[in-house]
Amino acid sequence: MRKSLSITLFTLALSLAVVSVGLSSAAPSSVRARSGFDCGDISEILESECEALVALYSATDGDNWTNNTGWMTTDTPCSWHGVACQPGHVTGLFLADNQLTGHIPPEIGDLTELTTLHLYRNQLTGPIPPETGNLTALESLSLFANRLSGLIPGEIGNLTALTWLSLNHNQFSGPIPAEIGNLSGLNWLMLNNNELSGPVPAEIGNLTALKELRLGRNGLNDPIPAQMANLSALEHLSIHRNWFSGEIPAFLTALTQLNHFDFYDTDLCVPLAGDVPAWLAGLPSLYGTGLICGEDFGSLSGEVVLADKSPASGVEVTIYRSLSERGHWRHIGTVHTTIVGTYQFQELAQGLGVDYRVQFVDPSHSLAAQFYQDRPTISEADLITITPGIPRTGIDAVLALPLSPAVEVEVTTGSVLYHADGTAQITMPAPDLGDITVTRIVTCTVGTPTHVVLRLSTETEYPMTPVGGDRYVATVPAADLIDSATLSVAASCNGITTTTVVAHLMLYDPSGTIIDALSGQPVAGAMVTLYHVPGWGPKSGPDDERPNTCESNLSKPADAPWSQPAPTDLGTIANSDVNPTDPPLPYQQTTEVGYYGWDVSRGCWYVTVEAESYESLVSPVVGVPPEVVDLDLALTPLAEEGFAIFLPLVLRNP
Repeated sequence: MRKSLSITLFTLALSLAVVSVGLSSAAPSSVRARSGFDCGDISEILESECEALVALYSATDGDNWTNNTGWMTTDTPCSWHGVACQPGHVTGLFLADNQLTGHIPPEIGDLTELTTLHLYRNQLTGPIPPETGNLTALESLSLFANRLSGLIPGEIGNLTALTWLSLNHNQFSGPIPAEIGNLSGLNWLMLNNNELSGPVPAEIGNLTALKELRLGRNGLNDPIPAQMANLSALEHLSIHRNWFSGEIPAFLTALTQLNHFDFYDTDLCVPLAGDVPAWLAGLPSLYGTGLICGEDFGSLSGEVVLADKSPASGVEVTIYRSLSERGHWRHIGTVHTTIVGTYQFQELAQGLGVDYRVQFVDPSHSLAAQFYQDRPTISEADLITITPGIPRTGIDAVLALPLSPAVEVEVTTGSVLYHADGTAQITMPAPDLGDITVTRIVTCTVGTPTHVVLRLSTETEYPMTPVGGDRYVATVPAADLIDSATLSVAASCNGITTTTVVAHLMLYDPSGTIIDALSGQPVAGAMVTLYHVPGWGPKSGPDDERPNTCESNLSKPADAPWSQPAPTDLGTIANSDVNPTDPPLPYQQTTEVGYYGWDVSRGCWYVTVEAESYESLVSPVVGVPPEVVDLDLALTPLAEEGFAIFLPLVLRNP
């Protein structure tokens, strides 16, 4: 599974700080067994601080941390991994991404000289202990991306030295404590992606130094407090996916330093005229609901035809909305063109802060996919906006046959399909590599080509041999295929060398096999198409009953078959621009031993399988992460009726 990790300059600085601490720490002076560790022998720091470190180690399964160097084995705790000290005291704990499992112990409150506590991206559970309120020297508290739950304790208001507080991506519930308004020096407050409820406390307006406030993806509701107008330093405000409603409050126009505001997935609307729309129009980064107060929703429609102007029916038309300046895209809806080639989307957001991209895909793969205005990728696609009160029409497309293949490719294993630009996509299972033979027509305007070679992106060259009719051929042996690569052909004409990319090789870990349900033999050459279910996520465990989730290896017994039917009414052909996949093409053919596979990003996925003389098949839907390694499928020969088997798609980490 791919994971998209945003590394900020702040995080990088913390990492460097950890390295600096490690380099400057004293060398271990003695070693003991981890059991029976005695803080009475410690002289670097107070005994109570040593015992707090031991309690943290014990409460978070320290023996199984990714890095526990020095912990409980030396009498110099200032040299332990992630521990920073000033003379006599622990001043920093940097244990992010370290596989801490368990709870934060109350003894953490004894580290009263801490200025930095970073335990983010671990697997911590339970509440924040109230004793954390004793850490009055703390300047940065970062606990995001754990599984912490319960109320945010009011004692957090004691941490008046804080400038950074990130509790996002946990499971905190209940109200935002009013005491948070005591943190008048706070610059960054991240509470997003929790289960917080109730109104935002009025005391939030006391945070006049705040530059960034993230409250999105909670259950917060009205009213938005008019003291928020006091946040004169605020540059970033995110309140999306909450229960706020009504008009955007006019007092927010006082936030003159704001450059990013998102409030999509709320019921907030923008008035047609006045100070609020004028203020919003001046924001560099705006992601709103697209609701215009008193106005109906917008619509978008168009027509899809073939190159000869005949209607293209059954084409999958998908509309995406951009949600941030970082290139994130949200699936809004998918429809199929009618018999006369038309399509329509209704109930669309419109106006300020809303723009769309539209993609056209032929499910049969015989026509080249494209975005509106014949753009190849979503990042290059033309931006589409909808003016309130005016239906957007004419978002048309002409689908043509893909360009002729640039080369002929033969493989002894894997499959070969072609991109719309004519380049070949070679997909090959890493455990079953084979030779690749490439044939290309090479000519010169004047004279005969010289030094014609096939070149891997590793710069390995294979001379191409003329075989008649301006055709040249070369073979890449399987032994040279050590990673995914690009293949190109270089040729010299009259002393000038031209290099052309002709193919892309993608090695993958098999996602399963396709077999004949009767004979058990592999089915070679079956067409497997990958589908994504937008908005769905993998179940986190056997008790995860949230809607819009799919089975995962965390939610079912390891030996149980996949059984959740794919929601085919919601699934869309995988778009690697939006949800990264390797190979980037959403379809491939099975190998001689029935292999197929993709590396995919987080989400819910299923495949369809088609093969000559067999009934078509839709797999169960499966969730990633963790990786799925056992979705093998069995095809029923057409001669047999009413017989289909689901056996064990490996969706692996790239």
